[in-house]
This record gives sequence, C-alpha cells and structure tokens, in this order.
Amino acid sequence: MVVLAKAPLFSIIIFSLSLKGIPEITNQFFSVLKTKHSRLALMGAASLLDGVRQARYSVQQDDSCGEQVGGAPQTNVKKYSFFGDKSYFYGSNAHDMILKTASLADIPVIWDILQAAIAQRKEDGSTQWQDGYPNLETVTDDFVKGYAHVLVENEVVVAYAAIIFGEEPTYNDLQGEWLSHSDYVVVHRVATAPEYKGKGIATLLFEKIEALSVSKNVFSIKVDTNFDNFPMLKILEKLGYTYCGEIVVRGTPRKAFEKLLK
Repeated sequence: MVVLAKAPLFSIIIFSLSLKGIPEITNQFFSVLKTKHSRLALMGAASLLDGVRQARYSVQQDDSCGEQVGGAPQTNVKKYSFFGDKSYFYGSNAHDMILKTASLADIPVIWDILQAAIAQRKEDGSTQWQDGYPNLETVTDDFVKGYAHVLVENEVVVAYAAIIFGEEPTYNDLQGEWLSHSDYVVVHRVATAPEYKGKGIATLLFEKIEALSVSKNVFSIKVDTNFDNFPMLKILEKLGYTYCGEIVVRGTPRKAFEKLLK
C-alpha cells in the first residue's frame, strides 16, 4: 500500500519535468532505483524505458567543477546534470558537509523534508506553509530552474533551500528600506531533515549560502519569513541579518531581512 501511495509522486515528478521541456532523462533517474523509493521508481520505469534508452545524458568534466570555497579546487570531477551546473564543495575532505545543486534523485527526499517541516510548523502553531505551499510542483519547479540546493553529509541530504540568483518581484514592494539596491541572492523554502534538528544545520546552511554568494561576486542576501517562524527569526538574528520591513506573500505579511557580505 505504501508503494501504491508513493507511485503517483514519481509519476508527477516525471510528468512535470516533461511538461517543463526537459529533453533528457540522465543517469540521475537510475540513482533513484538505489534509494528507499526504488519500488516506486520501478513502477514508472516500464513506461519510461523507451525514452530513457533514447535519452542522451551528458557527462561534463570540468576542472573547476567542485570548486572549494576556502580550499584547493577539486579537479577532474565528473558532474552528471540536466543543466551542467556545478556543485559547490566546502571543506577539505569528503566527510564535510557539501552544498550542491539538487539532482533528480533528490526530489523525493526534498519533498519528504518539506512535508516534515510543514507538519512541524503546524504543530508549533505557526501559520506559515499551511496553505498548500510549498508543494511537490514547487520543488519540481525549483529543480527545473536550478534553484534547488541540498546540504549533504556523506551523501545524505540533511537540509534544503531554494537559492535564487536574481530578482524576487515581491521584494520590489517592500514596506521599508533595503540596505542595498545591487545584485542579491534570495533564499526560500529552507528546511532541515527532522533527524538533524537542533544540530545547527540551518545556520550552517546559511553560512554556506553566504560563501556561495561571495564566490559568485554577489554580496547581498535577502530573505523573508513569517512573523511566527521563531526558529528562523533566531537564526537570522544570530547571523547578523538586518530587518528591513515587510512584504506581502499570498496575502500574508512577512518580515524581510538583508545581509551585506562586504
């Protein structure tokens, strides 16, 4: 029964990706077969095999792929990706946590993490994420647009965030004043795996996002959150984010923050 319940999840992911014009299914698809979702993957595999056989996955070998922030670059790293995006490696060895762009195989795990976060916020009495957002389509859209990033420890996804190098339209209507009006990074949909709660993972995630931003010569990070998301408000305060005013998202006022990185 569990398999049957989860089967539509995989179908939705693949169908959504096809609608969004993804021309290839890479070997990332097959890595799903090795996860706890292997049986649901097999259920959808039969109808996809013909397309998979004809799919052309690209292997990008890039000397700059796996660039470390604050360390020597890792050379000759092969990255399998729909978009040829790079992963961003932090630390000096394989046991350190890594912030990287999410793969197709990560989507079910990301969705599990977000569902747990949604349930936790409801339990905490927060109104955030109680209106059907975020949902699986949100995650798929993040993936397609290259926003989806995961924090990984020993190949286990421990946290998720949508990282957007570009303009957030709602931020143009801030009731207040931003610290700057230059290029910025937007961070949305931050969530930590339940088993990693209370270990400072969200703080570490933001620190790595800041390092990623600096590596791209973007020195401003903007983020918003609910008035009653007290854990996130505490993290932002600890990391030195400045309260800049309010925005309205889906009819709900939210606190907006900015941090300048130089």
